[in-house]
Amino acid sequence: RNFCDHAIWLMDGTIHLRGNVNTVVDQYLDYMKIEKEGHKKEEFIKTKDFLSVDEVTFFDCNMNCKNSFEVGSTINVVVDYTLKTELNGIVGGVAIFDNRNTYICGLNTKIDRIKLPNKPGQYQLILTYEQLHLLPGTYFVDVGFYESSGVIPLDYKSRFKSFRIDSSHYF
Repeated sequence: RNFCDHAIWLMDGTIHLRGNVNTVVDQYLDYMKIEKEGHKKEEFIKTKDFLSVDEVTFFDCNMNCKNSFEVGSTINVVVDYTLKTELNGIVGGVAIFDNRNTYICGLNTKIDRIKLPNKPGQYQLILTYEQLHLLPGTYFVDVGFYESSGVIPLDYKSRFKSFRIDSSHYF
């Protein structure tokens, strides 16, 4: 934590979680605590069958589909997902990273007090970044859904989609 601002948690040879070092380390430590308390690793991993992230699309403030935005634009991130079984208290979120994998910012339904549906079906989560002042360049999003405590991931997609920020003012 003292030397890094970004961390990757590898599990069974694949990236399980990537992001801000404090977030990744805290979730890893929570996972290890769950495992020590007698829960099996298989039970932890099995939760991925509850939900799947299907697609991410970006829209401007007028809900026009776009992949390129001007500095200071409002960006709506629409996440299509499938809930496969009834589950209460789901937490969904989107994190933005730059092209060097540095965490920029993130939104989630717990912070914004957005209640997600709990019945099986296909849904959309819309998170809005108001007047996002990013430097011109390419940015990537990670998308994740967690059970109600925000500890156990239901599905997590790292660098799932990208968008560009353009500006004639900087160059």
